[in-house]
Amino acid sequence: LDQRGTLVPAGVVPTSVCGPNPSYCISRQTTLFIANEVEKGERSTVSAVALAADGPRTGLAGTLLWRSPAHGEACCHLGLQGDELLAANYGDGTVTSFVLDGNGSTLARKGTHISLGTGLAFPGPVAKRQECAHAHAVVPVVNQPTRVLAPDLGSDRVWVLDASVQSGGGHGDGGGGDGR
Repeated sequence: LDQRGTLVPAGVVPTSVCGPNPSYCISRQTTLFIANEVEKGERSTVSAVALAADGPRTGLAGTLLWRSPAHGEACCHLGLQGDELLAANYGDGTVTSFVLDGNGSTLARKGTHISLGTGLAFPGPVAKRQECAHAHAVVPVVNQPTRVLAPDLGSDRVWVLDASVQSGGGHGDGGGGDGR
């Protein structure tokens, strides 16, 4: 912000570092995590970039730390909870977690992967966008360190996920009722 409170451009992280189609980013300390949402049939990725101040004129310089498959289609949103980076994959309605090292800059391993909408009847009332689950975001619940909210445009529900389940699937609770 300048002295009048106006946002002014301060720099850019180039595509060669941040990856293709950066659709969402979130940061922790000096690490920027980026959702790379690509077209159907291409591999979405999640990228981690180290940010360092590069002087007052150029803003931030970025160095790629790692890039991983998002393990789903059309990764569109990220969330951070504890030592996990969470990715919402819109195209196939999945949520994937990635376990980070202590400072959050190194990918330790892939965590859990859950498909939203399992057992539900599709299409929903809006058939054009409800042919399957569509995870649209992942939002950690404040003061509940194992709970994550995942809005699903495919089933018109907000799923409550238990991030403490590490056995390759995770548990979801659509909140009861038929969600419509």
